[in-house]
Amino acid sequence: MSDAIHVVTIFNFPAETRYQTLMTMFLDRVIRHGAARITILYEQARPQIEAGFHDRSEIELRQGQRVDVGHPHHNLNFKLPNLAAIDEPFLFLDADMAVLADLRPLWKLRHDKPWIGVNHSWVEQDPRTHRPPFLNSGLQLVGDPGFYDLGKILDIQEAAAPLRLGLTASPAIAS
Repeated sequence: MSDAIHVVTIFNFPAETRYQTLMTMFLDRVIRHGAARITILYEQARPQIEAGFHDRSEIELRQGQRVDVGHPHHNLNFKLPNLAAIDEPFLFLDADMAVLADLRPLWKLRHDKPWIGVNHSWVEQDPRTHRPPFLNSGLQLVGDPGFYDLGKILDIQEAAAPLRLGLTASPAIAS
């Protein structure tokens, strides 16, 4: 298993200067703090990456696709299926995250468990965050991609609280 840190992010922002600045800041910080490989998932607007970043890290732009999982939320119909399609260990970081320290200690933890998430901060106006654990999907360490199985996740969700009536077969996504 490679020690090269593989960071994955999603960049589904409009093609506007301020969002391109966000991408530039994100890439600068994750590369500065150890990312050797970066996969950027996007849906429609292909992000523009400054040439200098390709000299500092291996960067892959991958157009993702939405999957009808029975619920319109981006985390369920875009993030979940596209992350589940990745077949190697990765560290998922939201593109609006500011990385302030070396990613290597976090990356080493991928050997400890197949998937590691963090609790979301308490947001007074959002009651969902008041029930622990409420995981923040913006930081995920996936040490065993086989654990991140879309069909199994949706089957468990269906058994606990269906996303919609009539969901009978687990959708698949091509990687």
